[in-house]
Amino acid sequence: MPEISYHLPSRPLPQPRESTLGYLLRLGDRNGHRSLAWVAQIRRQHSRPDVTLHQFLQLTTGHPEPSLHQIYGPSLPALQPAPSHLLGLKTQFWNSEHRRWCPACLRESGYWKAEWQLTLQIVCPEHGKLLQEHCPGCHKPLRWHGGELFHCFCGQDLRQARTPQADGPLQALGQLISAAFVTSTGGEPAATALQQDWPSELATLHLTRLCELLWSLGCYATFSTVTKPQKVQRHHHLKVLLPILANTARLLSNWPAVFDTFLQERVQPGREYALSLRQFLGQQLAWLHRTLAHPEFHFVRQELERFIALHWKGRITDRHHFISHGVKQRHPVISVVEASQQSCLSRDKLVTLVQQGALQGWSADHHGRRDFLMISRTSLEQFLLASGGMLNLIDSAAYLGVSKGRLKLFVERGLIKPTYRPSGGKNDPVQWMFQQQVLDTFLTSVQVNAHATPDCGSLISIDQICRGYTRNGAGMVELLQAIQQGDLKMIGHNPAKVGIGGLLLSRQSFRHWFEQRQPEKTVFSLAGAARYLGIKEHVLYWLRDRGLIYDWHQAESKRMTSIHKETLDRFRQRYVWGRELAELSGYGRQSASRALINRGVWPVSGPRTDGGITYVFLREDLEHYLRVERG
Repeated sequence: MPEISYHLPSRPLPQPRESTLGYLLRLGDRNGHRSLAWVAQIRRQHSRPDVTLHQFLQLTTGHPEPSLHQIYGPSLPALQPAPSHLLGLKTQFWNSEHRRWCPACLRESGYWKAEWQLTLQIVCPEHGKLLQEHCPGCHKPLRWHGGELFHCFCGQDLRQARTPQADGPLQALGQLISAAFVTSTGGEPAATALQQDWPSELATLHLTRLCELLWSLGCYATFSTVTKPQKVQRHHHLKVLLPILANTARLLSNWPAVFDTFLQERVQPGREYALSLRQFLGQQLAWLHRTLAHPEFHFVRQELERFIALHWKGRITDRHHFISHGVKQRHPVISVVEASQQSCLSRDKLVTLVQQGALQGWSADHHGRRDFLMISRTSLEQFLLASGGMLNLIDSAAYLGVSKGRLKLFVERGLIKPTYRPSGGKNDPVQWMFQQQVLDTFLTSVQVNAHATPDCGSLISIDQICRGYTRNGAGMVELLQAIQQGDLKMIGHNPAKVGIGGLLLSRQSFRHWFEQRQPEKTVFSLAGAARYLGIKEHVLYWLRDRGLIYDWHQAESKRMTSIHKETLDRFRQRYVWGRELAELSGYGRQSASRALINRGVWPVSGPRTDGGITYVFLREDLEHYLRVERG
């Protein structure tokens, strides 16, 4: 394909921060072309329909590359500009429909500034006047394809138009946008003082973020009854933009008092007791907080969070991701569930205390029903401080996450010392009294930080140990003593579980400790044999029924099946499955069986062999495959 060899006779350099369309118009005007039609003519003559803006300008003007980086803004549809020319702005923030200009600047500088093409820039920062977008002669919007460099198609000189003076807030807004535009293009903005009562963080916002914030605040303040306020028709026209930007300047003035008033006007009366934050904020404010997700909007988001914490009587939970952790911790309202966890009092007792007036609480509104109790955090803290932190047996067991019987066992073994213990045959759990500080000291001796992956297969919790390895509470006491003495090391804590039941140990180190404490067994029951092999009991039944494990013994006096340890060891030496299969093959535990089958190693039992639950392979077949695979 032939290269463009045509160079324009007159090739003026681009001016700093000149509009792309304005430069094309000025380039054509200097060479006798009165409109932008010359661009299409040259492209057709040289058969280059796919040329970019940068290539077109470099090959038609011969200017060096750095000088072409001074133009900004959208171009003709056929000449796509580089992303750097658009400064990362969305299409809605560039006005490419029609021209907008300052007659005084156009008369003084003689070129079209890219800043005038910004959708939200409606004021000249130098002269403080509204930009012109209609021809002063025919009073029609002037598109880039219509008219000449300085004249409308009706012949009117665009430099002679008269524009009204903008008010003070709009002028300040125009200077703010202009400074952000100059900064984003690598220049030094003129020293302009930000309005004294405006947030100082506005001066440091990037142009992209500044446009998003100004547009969002203005739209939500202007279109209060619209479902989607930011979907504005004809938003490039001054008639539509003026009330939006006026409301934006109003919200930013006297910050944050006016913004707080704006939020209060958007909340319906009585919604402060709504259970859901979405019900409290309403649809518009819910969309607004999504708009403020970017970190640069932290100062606006802080005011929204402060408003929520001050006026909403509902509970802030972890699912409210946009609210900072500090605000969640200081929120004056908690649910009855959280109050129960913090105070170790039952929900019924908390309800009774609210009814008696000892605690301040109210019912949250959820779709017309008030059946979700909320508690004032301050009143609960004052009540606990006055009660001295004394807990009975039921509340103490819930605080530790254990049963009442196990807590009594802790007392008998000397792990915990109660403040008062009933005597004389009385066994009323309410009569027991424990000091919360004593319980906290006991938890501290075995407590660690929360673990990121508590469901990992290499970990086992205290709760799982108590269900699978002990028959009574004595085993748990010995386990806690081993932790306190350092024989067992805690890995972490499951944040989903309360108290010591969520403590996590290494499964391998626990089994080693557990097996050392157990006497050497030569005969196992079915449950013991399954635990010894590391499989489920129903899997063991299946293997027995298929004849893979044999030599079972049925006691005559007892209806119990047993098997010798030697038989289990022979089975383990002959076959491989589960975790060991993954370790030997090098595949993941979930994919090892499928990978081996796809490579021709067939299992002796499994879902695709005999309908079994677990894939079992001959160790000999696996070792032969590994020798061949690894050379």
